[in-house]
Parts: sequence; structure tokens; C-alpha cells
Amino acid sequence: MAVGHADVACIGDNCVDVYVGAFASERAGGNALNVAFELARAGYGAAYFGAVGDDERGRLILETARSRGVDTDGVVVEPGPTGVTVVEHDRTGERRFVEEDYGVAAEYRIDEHTARTAAAARWVHLARQPDAADWAGALAARGARLSADFGEHAAGSAPDPLCSRLGVAFFSLPSGDLDAAAALAADAVARGAVIGVVTLGARGSVAHCGTRSWHQAAVPVDVVDTLGAGDAFIAGFIAGLLDDEELPAALLRGAQAGADACTRVGLDDSPLSEEVQA
Repeated sequence: MAVGHADVACIGDNCVDVYVGAFASERAGGNALNVAFELARAGYGAAYFGAVGDDERGRLILETARSRGVDTDGVVVEPGPTGVTVVEHDRTGERRFVEEDYGVAAEYRIDEHTARTAAAARWVHLARQPDAADWAGALAARGARLSADFGEHAAGSAPDPLCSRLGVAFFSLPSGDLDAAAALAADAVARGAVIGVVTLGARGSVAHCGTRSWHQAAVPVDVVDTLGAGDAFIAGFIAGLLDDEELPAALLRGAQAGADACTRVGLDDSPLSEEVQA
């Protein structure tokens, strides 16, 4: 798949998730790459742009992405280590990050070629990309619809330069309530985003557009692993908008994708495998 034929170009972080405990394994992941995984898994053309190290874990990232149908022509291989996140889980499947080292991905920056290539996709999603605000205008000027994942933020902290260029600004408030989520989503819109979306884990999600907010309850499932559920939600929500669904339908689609991700170990399309069950 050529990037120009991709539905979504994801730019930003990747890492190898090193699971310890019952799920002991190493799996490709990272916010931006996870969104590409889930879109490809759902049948959309997905391309990923970022940096991996010239090591075994970098090869794991590339081999996994390619085997899942993600275009990796935009990946740069740099001297140094690939990012690593050490993950453990409690009895409910809730993940906890023990250690994080972003490796060479921390130094990855967008350039003119990347911007031109990525903007050929219908949508560009940015996650943990330090120069996203610097390039958002150029990406939007080339006709791409933009979204960005700001991760965990408090109301009022959304970066103005980036929000003003976005179709969707995504946030996470895992310990927040509906009022705080609605305020944060509305704040993103006030700062220029077309839509603000906040995920609340088991409390569901909230979206704001114009002067109206919507709440979507979480879809109940038997949780195996919560790692990447928020990224899966983002992929589902983007897919809904790509298919011209109304905002409440896109929220539901995101919730369903996030719930489905919780039933699997990792987002590299790996079900609860024999190696994990052993």
C-alpha cells in the first residue's frame, strides 16, 4: 500500500511493550503505532511515521507493523535503542507502567518530505510528537484532516497552537468525572478544535462540538488487558468520522473498539495466545 492511498497516516511514538508477570512477552506498541494497528485491523489503509532503533526491537516493530498491513515506508531507522515500556497488570487486567524509555523515537521530528507524504492520506493523526504544532498548519493546508492525542491533561492545558488546527483533539482523564471531561472537551473546542473528545476509562467518554456535549458509556466486557484501549478508541472514532457517521455513532464506535481491545493482549492483533495461557 502506497502512503498516498492510505486512509490515515499516524505520526509519533512507538515502543516495545515488555510485559512482565502473567502476560510475559514483548509486543510492538506505542500511542501512534497502536492507532495504525487498530485502523489496519478494521480494514482501513494505515501508514505509520516515526523512528526505531537499529536493534532487534526495532526490527520487531517493523516486522509486526508490516505483517499487520501497516505501511512503514515513513519509518526511519536510527542508530540507538528502540523505545521500551515495561508493563505489569493487576488482577483486573488494568495496566501499570513500571518503566518508560522512548529511545530514538524521542528525537524523531517531522520534515518537509514527511509532511508532504503524510498529508496525501485522508487523515493525519499525531501522538507524542513534539513538533506537531509546528507542522499542523502545513499538513492542514495540504487538505488533510487532523487529530492529535494529548494524553492525560487537566482542563485549560490544551496547547493553543495545535488545537486551533485540529478536527479532533483527544484527551484522557482516567480518574476524572463527567463534568471535568465535558469541561476539558469544551475547552479544546474553545481553543479552536472542531471536536474535543475525552476518554474516562470505565466511565466512558465525552465529546463536545459547537455548543453541545455527548456522553458515551463504556461497553462492558471481560477485561484481559487495558493497555492500548484508549488508542483503540481513537482509531474507532476516526474510522467513524471517515465513514461520515454522526458524532454519537463515532463515539459508540470508539467505545466498542476500546472494549474489544481490552479482551486482547496488546494491540498488535494478538489474541490471548497459547504463550500467554501457558
